[in-house]
Amino acid sequence: MWLDPACPSRRTPGSKFAWGVATASSTFGNTLNPLDPTRIPGGSSGGAAAAIGFGAVAAGLGTDTGGSVRIPAALCGVVGFKPTQGLWSTQGIFPLAAGLDHPGLLGASVDDTIVLATALGTEVQRGNAWRSARLGVIREIAPVPLSPEVSAPFEQGIDVLQRAFAVQPLDTPSLFEGVFKSFATIVLTEGGMEHFRRNDWAFITAHYGAETVERLEFAHSVVRRDYALAQQARRRFSEKLHRLMSTVDYLVLPTSPCTAPAVGEATLAIGNWSGTVREALMTYTAPFNMAGFPAISIPLAAEEHRLPAALQIVARPGEEAELLHVAQNIEHMFKAGRPLAARKK
Repeated sequence: MWLDPACPSRRTPGSKFAWGVATASSTFGNTLNPLDPTRIPGGSSGGAAAAIGFGAVAAGLGTDTGGSVRIPAALCGVVGFKPTQGLWSTQGIFPLAAGLDHPGLLGASVDDTIVLATALGTEVQRGNAWRSARLGVIREIAPVPLSPEVSAPFEQGIDVLQRAFAVQPLDTPSLFEGVFKSFATIVLTEGGMEHFRRNDWAFITAHYGAETVERLEFAHSVVRRDYALAQQARRRFSEKLHRLMSTVDYLVLPTSPCTAPAVGEATLAIGNWSGTVREALMTYTAPFNMAGFPAISIPLAAEEHRLPAALQIVARPGEEAELLHVAQNIEHMFKAGRPLAARKK
């Protein structure tokens, strides 16, 4: 695992208190992407993802409030999984936003992730039920488009899936509208409440990193009405997502719209869109924390010397065991370059 001790002077989005997407530390230096040390590993569980991607360990634990397991998994070319919200206890985990926090797992493969999931009480049954799964494809979540480095392998992955599954493109123009803004409001409110109940402002400004202090300054400005409206938007989105998934068994979409950004990069542009690295990396993952649905990120096939892209698979609440099983078989397909069914003939 790469560590960059020179990076404390760079102003990058930090991951202290699991509040960031870069796994950057002004105290210890930045964790770097094991596939390219000029790139971030994602966060906030980037340490585990980098260690797995480097080959130091086979699997590890993480937390996922808006994508903090799936994002680093995608950027480091490993597997990241979060179950249905509330299935696994958060006892002993320092909270970021209690209403959105999920424990999560990372692994070199889905098999490695299943080993940890089984130890935590989620037993994956074998069988052929996965073969009849209906997949609903979401190609893009506005306003963040896919970069060419992601869109090409994603379409290749969908081509592989179409040979083995019933695949249905989904038209979701308004499904995700306003979801990221509501997510950000909930995180600011709940994160602020957690830190303000523990420490006074003098302690926070003296001992917290600059990025966390800045976010808590924003939290001061959130009023109760903002939080209430965000929770109402969350409930409406969850209802819409339940209705959408009554027509399919799983959603498949990119985990991240881009490959790993450069270390120290605070903003980026994808097509006609420009914004923060944080918004880019979380737009495709945070909605499923808002709804509490189980989700997994698995690597897509990558050309040699190219940074990886990833496929995200989302299941209905309570179906994480089935999700892990179908992801295991899809991973086998991607590694083989053709459907498992075709290889067995």
